[in-house]
Amino acid sequence: MMAIVKTTIDVFTNTANVQSAIYSIRCQDCGSTMLEELVGNDSAYHKLLELERDLDHKITRKQTQIADAAFKVNKRTLKVYVSHFSENQPTFGVPVEPSNPPCWTLRIDARVESYGRQGRSVAKPFSHFIKSLVVQLGDGQETDQLVEWIKGPLTETDGFEIRRVGSEDVPVRILLRLDYQPERFRVSAALSEVVDLELATRPQIVLAIWQYIKLHKLQESDEKKVVNNDATLQRLFGCDKMTFTEIPARLDPHLMPPEPIELEYLVGVGRMEGSAIWDIDVEIDDPSKPRPMSANLVAQQREIALLDQKISEVTTALKASVAHERVLRQFSEQPVQCIRSLMEAQCADQEAVLGEPAITVDDLAHASNFDTEEIERAVSLFTSYTNDPFRF
Repeated sequence: MMAIVKTTIDVFTNTANVQSAIYSIRCQDCGSTMLEELVGNDSAYHKLLELERDLDHKITRKQTQIADAAFKVNKRTLKVYVSHFSENQPTFGVPVEPSNPPCWTLRIDARVESYGRQGRSVAKPFSHFIKSLVVQLGDGQETDQLVEWIKGPLTETDGFEIRRVGSEDVPVRILLRLDYQPERFRVSAALSEVVDLELATRPQIVLAIWQYIKLHKLQESDEKKVVNNDATLQRLFGCDKMTFTEIPARLDPHLMPPEPIELEYLVGVGRMEGSAIWDIDVEIDDPSKPRPMSANLVAQQREIALLDQKISEVTTALKASVAHERVLRQFSEQPVQCIRSLMEAQCADQEAVLGEPAITVDDLAHASNFDTEEIERAVSLFTSYTNDPFRF
């Protein structure tokens, strides 16, 4: 009871508490919804919103393109050479001897060259560009017809050789898994619809999701770390809400290893030798290439952060003004109901702070609770208002 009386007195005698009470009203959506109530169907306002959304999207895309161009690695062509050499084949007119049976040798190697500052070539071994190599000889039904190499810490090599005994043509299927640095992932079809990527690094995918969230205004107005998933993200991640820290973990089911590069070759033992060449695009980080100076970038990022802070402050002030306008409009239309709402909001806040109800039934049963200075002041104000209703 004392808390309610004191709240009533403060509401009418202290302007600052009226402002505090405004923020206590349960109004979670004080952003675009309230602004739309104020502007109504103003076409200029809605056009401005569309322009802002389109501009944010284009700026974010341009920032990504600039960052990719500034730190882009060199693209080179990896030439993969597959060749074979046949020996002691019956078609060569060589008599077949048990000590010297017909055989063939399959060789797989590759070369790529990058150029440093001095113009000299810097060769990298074939194994530098691949994680694993699988060679399937024939139909691959037998164990000895499947050869596999997996990259290790000290297994740099320029090529691979496979030697077999035989006098018949053998089809060869070669599977190469490239060693992407940094690691890249193949994106699922559902995720590809959101990020518009098929093969990308994990940071690139997270950045694309962040761009999607900003474009569609999915952040909560009060808690920016929380994302309200739309229908597309709900189907993708299986939840209505999530935090930014959860995004990398939720991406795991949608990221898969890149598909291997498949090469097909025929070992024709009727010829002494044969060969084929394939071109594969690879990326090489040239250590001799100077990185762009980042001092200007840091200064610009600091300036952008300050502008973002100002935007946030203006947005907060705008929300407070809109909430203030709503309360004053409600007070002009229904003053009694407005004051009751303010009192209920302050009482609820006080209960939350104190951890107990502001008034209980036991408080009403004791007369001593009404013998206080707040009660006397409330009665005085009430009688004064009764005698002079225009005093306030």
